[in-house]
Amino acid sequence: MWIRSQDRTTFIDATVLTLELETADHKFVISAYAGNGSVESAFTVGEYDQEHQAQDVLQRFAVHLQTGMTGAFQV
Repeated sequence: MWIRSQDRTTFIDATVLTLELETADHKFVISAYAGNGSVESAFTVGEYDQEHQAQDVLQRFAVHLQTGMTGAFQV
């Protein structure tokens, strides 16, 4: 599935999003993981000041996957 970054500059073919707290600047970062199982790369696709903003994106992503939508997911 294609994922488009928050700033709309990056497209990544991935099915996994993670949420992490970036301790240096206290931002909540969403990363997309792409790879073939043996080699994987992580790409930052969104940064948020509040955790609930990032959680909302992850919930939308879960719905996107569950409903079988085929278009790109916009972070």
